[in-house]
Amino acid sequence: MLKKKLILTLILLFTSESKADGNIGDECIPGKCTALNSNCKWSSDAFKCVCKEKYLAVNDTHCGQPINNIEENKCRLCLEKNALCLDYDENGSTDECWCPNDQNCGQKLLYKQENAISI
Repeated sequence: MLKKKLILTLILLFTSESKADGNIGDECIPGKCTALNSNCKWSSDAFKCVCKEKYLAVNDTHCGQPINNIEENKCRLCLEKNALCLDYDENGSTDECWCPNDQNCGQKLLYKQENAISI
């Protein structure tokens, strides 16, 4: 039964006129997700783009890995603002500071040159 669903889903995806961008939550063909740090995985009824394991969706176009590197000044400042330090390239350093639950935190905390942060 599951094999039939997989085959039908693949046929529908290949013949569908609606073209998904490969963003998080979009139906996909395995290997075709365009969202940063995402994979195409089987959901309950179709293949969908999801974040890699240990990553979270920042928006519908990319996923980041939360890190807790208090030794890094950028991350420490980010954590002090109740935001998350996100690493996009798996090098262990903060690429973005993201506020998932606080609308007043600013859209994102932006870095200015070295270690300064602006809100």
